[in-house]
Amino acid sequence: MSSEIEEKDRPDGRLFRADSVDVKTGTDKIIHQGLFPESAIIDTMTEALRILNDSTIELPIRVAIYHYLFGYIHPFYDGNGRTSRIISSQYISREYHPLIGLRLSKVIKDNQKKYYDAFIITNSEYNRGDLTYFIIEFLTLLESMIKNAKELLVTRVNRLREAEKKLDRFIEKNQITDQVIQDIYFVALQASMFSLFSGATKDEIVAAIGKSKRTLDSKLKEIPSDHLVVTKVGKVLHFKLNVDILKSC
Repeated sequence: MSSEIEEKDRPDGRLFRADSVDVKTGTDKIIHQGLFPESAIIDTMTEALRILNDSTIELPIRVAIYHYLFGYIHPFYDGNGRTSRIISSQYISREYHPLIGLRLSKVIKDNQKKYYDAFIITNSEYNRGDLTYFIIEFLTLLESMIKNAKELLVTRVNRLREAEKKLDRFIEKNQITDQVIQDIYFVALQASMFSLFSGATKDEIVAAIGKSKRTLDSKLKEIPSDHLVVTKVGKVLHFKLNVDILKSC
C-alpha cells in the first residue's frame, strides 16, 4: 500500500509510528487516540498477534479480537483499516474459502455505520473493555459474508451455464471441432466473467486445459484474433473471450 500512503504518513518509528495519532470523524471530532509511545504499540501488538495465532481459540473469534485490537492500537498514521482488513481476510480465506475472505471489505463498506459503531461502543468507558459486543457484530458480518458469497457464487454459476450454452452454439455454428481449442474458449469465457484482473495468463490456461505451453501457443494461432481480448500487464499476456461474438447465439 506504500504507493497509496503519503510520505508524511509512513512509519517513522522502529516498527510503527513514533508520534501520537488521533482517530477522527468526518467532522474532525476526536473519537479515539491510538496507543502511544511506540513501546506500548509493540507490546500490545505482540499480544494481539499471540491471540490471533492461538489455535485454542476458534478462528472467527480470534480474528474478531485481533481486528478490534488493531483498530484500537492504530499502529500507523494511515492505512490501519486497510491493513487490518487484509490480515483478517487472509486468515478467513485460509480457514474457509478465498471468496469469503475477499468479500470482507465489501461487506464492511455495505455496513459501514454498524461496523464503526461497534468500535465506538466497545471503546466506550461504560463498556469497561468488554469485547463481547464487537465479537458478536464481527461474527454477524462474517455470517453475512458467507451468505453473500454463496448467493454471488450461485448467481455467477447460473450466468456461466447460460454463457456456456451460447458458447456451445457458437462452437457448433463455426465448426470448431478441435477439443483443445474448445477448452481454450471455455477458459477464456470464464476469465471474461470471473477474472479479478485482466484475464487468464498462459500459465493459468495451461493448468486448466492440461496441455503444454507449446501446444497452447500453437492453438492460439488458430483462433481468430477478434475472438479473444488480449491484454499485456508488464511482460505477461492475459486472455479473455470477446463475449460480443456470442451475442448472435
